[in-house]
Amino acid sequence: MNRIASAILIVAAVVVLNTGMLRDAFARDVSAPAQPTRITSVAPETMSSGQSARLLGLLQVLEALRQMQASPDGPKV
Repeated sequence: MNRIASAILIVAAVVVLNTGMLRDAFARDVSAPAQPTRITSVAPETMSSGQSARLLGLLQVLEALRQMQASPDGPKV
């Protein structure tokens, strides 16, 4: 019986403490329609030839590392 009473007391305390948050949530005026959001597109930035060459080199190194077979006898770290 004590467990049930303490559970009811805990639930009541949580409801009392959270009514402020619920009141704020229900206080918003739902009759006014929300303004539709606009989505604007941004032109992509162009890369210089130096940046693209560096990126291509990095991708080639990563692909070589991916394809390299791991040695079971090699160091783990």
